[in-house]
Amino acid sequence: MRTKRPNWDNSILNVTASILHNFGYDSSSKTNPLVDEVLQKNYKNIILLLLDGLGNENLQELSPKGILSQHKKAVISSTFPSTTVAAISSLESGTAPIAHGWLGWSLYFKEFARSIDIFPYRDSITKEAIPLGERSGKDILQYKTMYEKINQVTNNQVGLYALHPDTIVHVAAGCNNLAYRDIKDMFGQINDLCQLEGQKYIYAYSANPDYDMHEFGSKAPEVKQDIVDIEVELGKLLENLTDTVVIVMADHGHIDVEWIYLNEIPGMLDCLKKFPTIESRAKNIALKEGKEKDFLQLYAQYLVNDFLLLSKEELLDQHYFGYGSKHYKFDDFIDDYMLVATSNKALGYETLKEGEFLMKSAHAGLTVREMTVPLIIIEKQRRRK
Repeated sequence: MRTKRPNWDNSILNVTASILHNFGYDSSSKTNPLVDEVLQKNYKNIILLLLDGLGNENLQELSPKGILSQHKKAVISSTFPSTTVAAISSLESGTAPIAHGWLGWSLYFKEFARSIDIFPYRDSITKEAIPLGERSGKDILQYKTMYEKINQVTNNQVGLYALHPDTIVHVAAGCNNLAYRDIKDMFGQINDLCQLEGQKYIYAYSANPDYDMHEFGSKAPEVKQDIVDIEVELGKLLENLTDTVVIVMADHGHIDVEWIYLNEIPGMLDCLKKFPTIESRAKNIALKEGKEKDFLQLYAQYLVNDFLLLSKEELLDQHYFGYGSKHYKFDDFIDDYMLVATSNKALGYETLKEGEFLMKSAHAGLTVREMTVPLIIIEKQRRRK
């Protein structure tokens, strides 16, 4: 399969840099020229709609002639890993994963001596929910949001809003956090916000199609229906808008996967110092002392055709995680190697037991399908008086 490394000069992070620059905050990342050009028109409402999982190739398959494809202006890069935790944190902070530290779904915290699925905040091994308590991994990884940065340079004069499904508990600092019931309600709330006076930045996150892709597969009828619903409601919204630009993109793409379980590779678990973290298609590996040779032999025998093996030094030297000051937790999260998918394989730790959830589609690897997302821009001009 075709692969692609992250392009930090033409990525989703550069879109955020353009939005920050528009309000007067200059980040260390380059801006996106297409977004810069549009934002120079000084629209009253700037909307960023994030459709989780809708990569460029996924959009071409699911709705090649729909309203989203009609307004696609470019194809840009996801982050590395190509996953929601890393990408959304980059969008919300305006920094690369190397700097914000949210590297993937599962992270090992030495403070608590456990691996934690950071978004739902549960034990990565037992899947039991962890009480947040006085100090949590989320507190440790807290960053300055783009909303706080915009407030800083505009003296709180811009209306800032973040919309998430009511099934997700996420509170971003520096903005008005709103919950919605379904896609229709999301677009309805966006419409109401746009009618308010004053300049606004509205960020709206849709968990679909990603959620349904994981469960049903990237090309399933349920996923196609998600896109139909989104495009119908988006079309209704656009009919009511003026003096508004709508920027639509994804955090990453999706690929249907086949699973390889590490416990089924003879001798593999004996090489591992601890539970492998980050993502199923970008797996962090910590090795026991004296086991590196055995691990490399097993990689060459079982995994070399499906995974790129990258050392920690290679990941840093080649800027896979982006540019910026390395987060102080990075060295705790990334150990000796990462196994990064270059085919349709995903890595599980142990063979699934009967009744456990099997993810049919996944992401976080380096295939073009996962690493490229569409940049969609829709402008609604001011009405002439």
